[in-house]
Amino acid sequence: MNEELLDEVLSGKAFEGLSIKLHKEGKNVILHADEIPGNGYYIIEPNKKAYLIRYDYTLKKSVTGRELNQEEYKIIGIEHYA
Repeated sequence: MNEELLDEVLSGKAFEGLSIKLHKEGKNVILHADEIPGNGYYIIEPNKKAYLIRYDYTLKKSVTGRELNQEEYKIIGIEHYA
């Protein structure tokens, strides 16, 4: 890996816009926002619906919770996921 690419990765520049790009490709995107209740993790589906998610240690898998409310949609900037 060259130094320029390494600098981009370490600075986070390599990941800017990645979630929007993946979403536009029809993929689910898992993100985090401190302002979201619980642990702050949520998933955005290709249909622009977003749900809280958490890891269930008993089931040993991620589970989907309730859909985000309007205030939470504003926090995550859902309008960017067109």
